[in-house]
Amino acid sequence: MSVNDDQVKGKVKQAEGAVRDAKGDLTDDPSDDLAGKAKKVEGKAQETFGDVKKRYTTRQSSSCIGVFQGPPAEQAALLILCF
Repeated sequence: MSVNDDQVKGKVKQAEGAVRDAKGDLTDDPSDDLAGKAKKVEGKAQETFGDVKKRYTTRQSSSCIGVFQGPPAEQAALLILCF
């Protein structure tokens, strides 16, 4: 199973966000709490983009139309790859 850079970077951002979110919970700092949650969402988006990129690049089709069926977030990432 190969992993691309976007998948790895997304996981790292999710971990960083979880740490900052936990710090915000411990210190009752809403800015750290919110920043941590935002970083986790950013990381999940990047990981999803990496998942779609991996799936798309392994297909042998030259057309983006009808190549991928999946959750809306992954379909949106596929649109970015196609254009």
